Amino acid sequence: MFEQGLLSQPTFYLSEYLEEHRDEYVDRLNDLGRVKNAWRYWTEFFLNAVSEQARRNIDKADAILALYEDLKQRFIDATGSKYAVPLLDSVFELQYFQAGQLQWLGNAPSKPTLMTMLQALEGKKIIRVYRDATGRRPAIWWIPELTKLFDADS
Repeated sequence: MFEQGLLSQPTFYLSEYLEEHRDEYVDRLNDLGRVKNAWRYWTEFFLNAVSEQARRNIDKADAILALYEDLKQRFIDATGSKYAVPLLDSVFELQYFQAGQLQWLGNAPSKPTLMTMLQALEGKKIIRVYRDATGRRPAIWWIPELTKLFDADS
């Protein structure tokens, strides 16, 4: 996804696997140059790490796509607006957002329409207030289900 320009930076974090298997990781490194076939065992360990992390990334990407599809229908049902899917696209990209941060391809809804949509989504508990509006500070909303996917240990 990084190579295709869909991500601004790579998200393949091998360190997650290495931390989980820290003892074996350290043992394999310490064996290099001291134990017969140590490079073979190190290579096998490292390739297992890459394979496992790739599987986890695929699972996470599948979960994100499934959530997007689920939210698409929920956004449409909650708002009844032609702007529902473009709103979801913008919200999904930002994760935490203020109404003024939302970007639109093509025509944008009026501010009152946007606020009505956000309130409808909040009322259905699809989005939640992360920080209430106070004075001149606008409210910040988020999608808890999306954040859970990024914070998940799986």
